[in-house]
Amino acid sequence: MALTARDQQIEDASAFLLKWIRGIDPTYASHIDAARDEYAWSARQMIGAWCAYILENDLYMQVPTNPFFEPGFTGTGGGAATCSMCGTSFTVAYPGQHLCGNTCALQRAAALTQVPVDQESDSVPVEA
Repeated sequence: MALTARDQQIEDASAFLLKWIRGIDPTYASHIDAARDEYAWSARQMIGAWCAYILENDLYMQVPTNPFFEPGFTGTGGGAATCSMCGTSFTVAYPGQHLCGNTCALQRAAALTQVPVDQESDSVPVEA
């Protein structure tokens, strides 16, 4: 069955998120691979299942023990990269980082969801 355009956007965003999560820690990558191989889930099914598990088991207030989640974490990157949105050079703060900052991250999120971003305030407008 073919995905609708909206479902394909969600699938693409989920795959992007999984790729980012894989870059945080090699252990996370192996868990993602194991779940994908075991259940043959799509990226959005994996993200949905993990979010539901976290919410159903009241784990949403627990912070993982990975150093990435520690206060003051400055990243292990340190290398130079080029932003995939604006083309600006920046110093990588974490593995897999490809956006230079919040403005480009918001623009990327808006592009994936087709939501306009207010360039003046770097915010996504809230529907009333």
